[in-house]
Amino acid sequence: FSDVRTRRALSLAIDRTAIARTIMRNAELAATQLFPPVMPDWHFDDLPRYDYNVAAAEALLDKAGWIKGADGIRSKDGVRFAGTIHTFPNRPEMPVIATALQAMFKTVGYDLAISVGEASAIVEAKQNGTLDIGFSSRHLAIVPDGIAVISSEFVVEDSRNQSDTGAMNWRNAEFDRLTDAYFAETNEEIRAASRHRLTEILQEDLPVIPIVWYSQIFAVSDGLDGFVNDPFEQRLYLERLSFKA
Repeated sequence: FSDVRTRRALSLAIDRTAIARTIMRNAELAATQLFPPVMPDWHFDDLPRYDYNVAAAEALLDKAGWIKGADGIRSKDGVRFAGTIHTFPNRPEMPVIATALQAMFKTVGYDLAISVGEASAIVEAKQNGTLDIGFSSRHLAIVPDGIAVISSEFVVEDSRNQSDTGAMNWRNAEFDRLTDAYFAETNEEIRAASRHRLTEILQEDLPVIPIVWYSQIFAVSDGLDGFVNDPFEQRLYLERLSFKA
């Protein structure tokens, strides 16, 4: 996946709306970029969308030299266009989405096997260099400013030290420079421009391929008062709950 055309092709092969609608039960969760609309400082409507386009995906793979064989799977210089996606069952939708990706990627000539295990297997495969695709989840708003995600997932000297959700073997000099400068910058206009450019680079270069966002769903009894939804998913605030008289 060192060729950006290959990454873009796989992104184009994903029908995110179908996945969001049928598996996540909410078509609006189809990820058009990394950061969701609930993080307005990092979400930009003018970025090019991740549209589903099988014909464009196949054209990119053709240009990248991946030629379809009689079995419908592509190859290049004797190497079969195939790999394994590692995911985990802690979020029950993950293996189901992986199965959908398997079918979508096969349409454009990528033979995808699925391995369901512990999340740590993704990190282990990344560290020993055997990872093809890691499919994980990431809470992007665990810190209010998305730069925390940017710096931990995409700006690391040794990509083996990144988390299971970060990029692998990807570096971008402009991205690194903008990230470093962001921490020292106090001018909000400059910071806003940097946020836009950082997300633009992620959108263009696809070091990771966003598929869907997720939503939190709560069911609260009418007999309770004081429920608080923590958007950072750190506390339940049980001490604020009380039963109505």
